[in-house]
Order: sequence, then structure tokens, then C-alpha cells
Amino acid sequence: MSVIDVDAMPDCDNSQIRRSRRGDEKKALKLTQILSYPDENPDAVTLTLGDIELLDPGQFLNDSLIDFWCRFITQRMAKSEKEHRHRMHTFSSFLFAKLVQKGLSQEERFTDALKWSQTQGVDIFSKDYVFIPICEKLHWTLAVICFAGADVTKLAGTDRQGPCILHLNF
Repeated sequence: MSVIDVDAMPDCDNSQIRRSRRGDEKKALKLTQILSYPDENPDAVTLTLGDIELLDPGQFLNDSLIDFWCRFITQRMAKSEKEHRHRMHTFSSFLFAKLVQKGLSQEERFTDALKWSQTQGVDIFSKDYVFIPICEKLHWTLAVICFAGADVTKLAGTDRQGPCILHLNF
């Protein structure tokens, strides 16, 4: 590694270099990981200091924050209702991005998203509730697919008829 004496360089603005170094340090600090949830899980969501700064007023939430919150809520629901744990699944915010990617036909996008979801070992048709976070134009919403594998006929013991999709706008 070579060392350059900045003061010996006549055309160099030292304040600009110091600002640049501070900027690099700030960027590195923002990437500092502070939390992984759930613990010791290969699919854990990791939050950084930069993610936490996005919780300040006037900032936009990012996919890591949304994925963390969805994972936190579903894990908490699964803990309180252990017998229902296998009945729900939350996808990452990247699933919707797969569904709307440009340059592919509707069928190709659906096939691509289905393959991607299957690599996660999830059979959405066996779940009662599937949560899909959606971001469009910096606005977050949540799609909840209820009873995806149900027939269109009435579900036994209920007044519900087949699957439905709820789209929650925050």
C-alpha cells in the first residue's frame, strides 16, 4: 500500500478529501449489521444502521424493514398459535418484484415467480394465509391470499367460498 502526502499536492483541496473520507465512513457505518431475525435462521432478515435510519420521519421504508416486520408478525402469530404455524407463510418483498419484472410475458413472469417460491420449499396451496408485501412507486401495501388451495365450493363448516385475496393499503 502506498501513502500519499496530501499536503504536498498543490492542487488538492484537503477539506474535500476529509469530507470524502467522512462520507465513506458514514456509508460503512450505515452497513453495520445490528439485528438478524429470527436468530440462527438461514432465512433471517438482517437490519443495518442504515435501515434503522429510514424509520425517521420523512424517510421511505425499504424492503429489509418490511421483510423484518412481516417476519416478526408471522413468527409472533406462529408462537401464540403453534397449531396454526404451518398454515401461514410470508414471502419476501422480492416475490412481487419477480411478478412485475419487465421484458417477460405474463406467463413467463408467473412461471418465474412460481419457480422462485418453490425454491423456498413453500406450497402456497397448502397454506390458509399467504402474505405478500408489495412496493409500487415507493408505496407499500400487503396482499393476503386466504385459502389459496380451497375449491370454489363452500369450505366445510363455514360460509366462505373458496380462495380470496385481501389487498391492504397502508
